[in-house]
Amino acid sequence: AAAIALLVAAFTRPFFVVDPLRAAAATSGAREVVILLDHSASMGYGDHWKKAQEEALKVVRTLGGGDQATLVVFGTGTEEVVRATSDRGRLESAINDATVSSDGTRYAPALRWAQSLLARSALPRKEAVLISDFQKIGWERQEEIHLPEGATLSAVSGATPDTSNLA
Repeated sequence: AAAIALLVAAFTRPFFVVDPLRAAAATSGAREVVILLDHSASMGYGDHWKKAQEEALKVVRTLGGGDQATLVVFGTGTEEVVRATSDRGRLESAINDATVSSDGTRYAPALRWAQSLLARSALPRKEAVLISDFQKIGWERQEEIHLPEGATLSAVSGATPDTSNLA
């Protein structure tokens, strides 16, 4: 049976098209990183905001020479604080200067913003990092958000474990 399967495979001459440039670009090359930092009112609880800022600073410290990052803060609305820069000092300063707002949480506008920024980027690697305490109320309804092909989304929690939703 194995011999017949090998004969069939040999006659059909299966082949796999692997674009080496595309494969290399997926794991190497410059990155476009969008940092989505939740600054809604719930982030003011306990040490959530401090942890969220620390996580955002960690992302900035991973940037390589050709990488670019955009810092977006969000609550009910979305604000682009720093646009596509490789200047770590500027990004770190913006993260440290950001403050908690009195807004509620809405994830969809921030994710749409990331979708738009990543879709326009010419860099080979695209990443979005969502830093929040992940309040359930932030998802109002089924949202259709699709990051560009090959883009990754990382969710990082700034919440203290086992904290109940006080609202």
